[in-house]
Amino acid sequence: MQKIAKHPFLRSPSNRAIVVFVLILGLSMVGLAIGSDRENAEIRACKEKGGTPVFRKRVQEIPINDRGERVEREYQVFDYCR
Repeated sequence: MQKIAKHPFLRSPSNRAIVVFVLILGLSMVGLAIGSDRENAEIRACKEKGGTPVFRKRVQEIPINDRGERVEREYQVFDYCR
């Protein structure tokens, strides 16, 4: 670990911050991929059992500027198997 910390690229605090940011971004992408695959597996299992997947609508408000204006994004989320 000490050899890695002594690497010339990691001597700069800004470079260390970039590396940490990239690691966090990578881990979150892996987590999202695992989560979406898990949901798809639940939907597939529901269909294989002859059930009907039921989805619920979700609305997410996304701020678009400093003045508080927002855009609503509507999407569906798997809820349960009927």
